[in-house]
Amino acid sequence: MASLGSCSDQAGTVPIELNNTRFVDPGAQQTQTDERDRGRQTYGGDEPYVPTRQPDDSPTSDEPAVRDADPNEVDACTGGSLDLAMQLSLTPPPPTAQWTIKGDAVVLGYTQVPDSAFTQQLQLEFVDGGTVTMLVHLPDDKTLPLTHGEAVHVYAGVAGQDWIANYLAVWSASDQLRIFVYSGPTPTSITFNCEGQMPCPAVSQTSLLCPPVDLVCGTAVHAQALVWTGLSALGNVPVAAGQQTAAGGFDFCVGESMAYKEVTCPNAPPSWVELAVLNAAVQGQPAPFQPEPGVCDLDKIGFDQDNKPDYDFYEVCVPDDGMKGAHEGQLKAIDGTLTCSVSGTFAGCTGAEQGCRGLFNYKHEHQPTLTDQKWSQLCSVSQAKFVTKVAGGKYSQ
Repeated sequence: MASLGSCSDQAGTVPIELNNTRFVDPGAQQTQTDERDRGRQTYGGDEPYVPTRQPDDSPTSDEPAVRDADPNEVDACTGGSLDLAMQLSLTPPPPTAQWTIKGDAVVLGYTQVPDSAFTQQLQLEFVDGGTVTMLVHLPDDKTLPLTHGEAVHVYAGVAGQDWIANYLAVWSASDQLRIFVYSGPTPTSITFNCEGQMPCPAVSQTSLLCPPVDLVCGTAVHAQALVWTGLSALGNVPVAAGQQTAAGGFDFCVGESMAYKEVTCPNAPPSWVELAVLNAAVQGQPAPFQPEPGVCDLDKIGFDQDNKPDYDFYEVCVPDDGMKGAHEGQLKAIDGTLTCSVSGTFAGCTGAEQGCRGLFNYKHEHQPTLTDQKWSQLCSVSQAKFVTKVAGGKYSQ
């Protein structure tokens, strides 16, 4: 993607200058919401979206190819339990709640978001000004394939009035798709088109003879999502609602994909999908953890520097998910004696956590008091948000 420049005008839109960045204002006025479920509660329509075009694998095609679903490929009518959600924001705030932005950016890093409906946060700082922040809920074993400080190309946008659609596509500097995350109505090409700079990822839905289910806004059916990555050789990848699959070096995760047959909510789109496409060949690296000197989270640490229980080592608990490798790297940067993949019995780690164990250094031989350096390391470890507990242990009790 070229450096940030003029956005091509879309029909019915007005380009707006803001901090040397051009935004597209679809003309609607709305208030951005922080409620991750707003879209899925209010979408609706008269009939499900039924694609009618034949497959088009041309590299120059502006829209994804579509085809009818084959019920034998996946059980697209059942709907799985995969939970997925996203939310985008832009800094400085644009003049309207609806916007698109594109251009060259730098990954500021991503972190886990504890005690939140979302699991990870990503920040992308545009070279010509502006920062896009994404909060996203991904399956536990998935991480964003991006590295702190990496140069990338980005297209992002938010649209909708009675519903909120969020779109984010990120490519590497060599134009390889890294992530495509979307929450909104289908087909995506109606609202978001990447403005001709890159092969634009998109999603549509198939028309399926699924049994209807009663939802908040009427009667709906699960619809199989057809995901287009922009790669003609890969074509459209079918993924059922609540399921995930792998194809062409990508992980495809679909949280929701449905279309309404009867609608009771006004002014809403006829279909809705939530999905994430992640480049499976790239291992992301989050921003390095920077502890604040001299700060200790004593609520996490079950002992003090005097070490009166005379512990031989210490253990910490971290989430046992797709970020555990990154967590271990960040902790070892603080204390090189830490090794993860232990049970965490002494720290009381839960089944959803793994333990990491570190060694002690003592001020004086045969005395339990820890050195100032070791205590400083423990304090730094306690500041990490992904660390839930720090506890001492003994080789024999």
